[in-house]
Amino acid sequence: MGRKLSTYLSSIVLLTGIFVVGCEWTGGSDSDFNTSRGGANINVSGFYRGNSGGQFAVLRKAGGAVTSLVLQQSGATIEVTDSNGQNYRGSVSSPTVGNVGSVISLGQQVANFQLSWSGTDGTAATEVDFTGVIDVVATDNIQSSVQVRSPNQADGPNDQVGTGDTIEVRQFALEESNAQFRLRGTWVQAIGGSSPVDAISPGAGTLQFQEIIANSAISVTDNPVVPEDSTVGPVTITPALSTLAVGASQQFCIQGQSPSATWSLSVPSGGRLSSSKGKCVTYTALAQVQQTITAATTDGQFVDTVTINQTITAITIATSSPSPGVGETVFLTASGGDGSYKWSLANSSLGSLSSSSGTSVSYTVAAGAAGTTQTIFVNDGISTATLAIPVTN
Repeated sequence: MGRKLSTYLSSIVLLTGIFVVGCEWTGGSDSDFNTSRGGANINVSGFYRGNSGGQFAVLRKAGGAVTSLVLQQSGATIEVTDSNGQNYRGSVSSPTVGNVGSVISLGQQVANFQLSWSGTDGTAATEVDFTGVIDVVATDNIQSSVQVRSPNQADGPNDQVGTGDTIEVRQFALEESNAQFRLRGTWVQAIGGSSPVDAISPGAGTLQFQEIIANSAISVTDNPVVPEDSTVGPVTITPALSTLAVGASQQFCIQGQSPSATWSLSVPSGGRLSSSKGKCVTYTALAQVQQTITAATTDGQFVDTVTINQTITAITIATSSPSPGVGETVFLTASGGDGSYKWSLANSSLGSLSSSSGTSVSYTVAAGAAGTTQTIFVNDGISTATLAIPVTN
């Protein structure tokens, strides 16, 4: 749904309320935890299930795995209980809110919270410190509901509101079906080192904005209307790829009259964008997932997407010499897979590798290995390739 500004002079966007609640929370009501700070009502309480390795909230931890975390927020204070029953306490910041138009696009980051906590992990008999973020991300396109009204006393003193001005209120309903909270950060143990944290919780709540329309007559139309002097218009992402190998990169650009776009991903952990804004970006596939890349104009009126199936190809090994002699060195190069190569030998007494990791390594045949055959392995954690190296006399 779009809107037409018949006399557009200026607009000022004011955040008036954010209500964010992890919907799987079962202990207490929203009113127990919502506290107004910095002009925003926020709540990140909820049940966060592990998203690392398919099941872990904390990937590696001494004293027993953590598969989930329960967060309970009261104002700026956060209390955390892990799946082993250990309790921690810390703080959460006011949110940083993303650039939101009339539509929140699939994959778009809606808000971001900084948080930290600490405490004693009795299962590992050590102190724990955590620092990280919670990103609120749209898992579907979210259309706003719009109300237009005249200023009133509830708005308080505001020298930006003039006679004849109107206020447009845009509200977004965040639900389990269209939003997700993602908790990420670093879990540091005084004994046992550090580990990444990755956990998710369905999102629920509302996001509300106000925009002052200076001396404007507003009418609702079935389709977005772009002012004649605007450079914003429909966008199309090119190329329209359907597959991309894990580890590979591809440049995507928008075609159309818009000079730039905001780019986002449906699965942030599955890939990396070189930038979140611009006419062109480079995308790198990092995991075997179905990824949707979204490009939206700065006002959110025009959106295009491309969905890519990210595949892992079989690993292959190329060699500079298929049958080296004693004391000779051959160069080996791996390709395919996800690019995280680990090299090893079936029999280390027959020769040695220059490195155990990397795309390219060298293998040197040991003295006394004449007439033998060495088997070389390269693995990316998902699949393994082998190469037999027969040694000549």
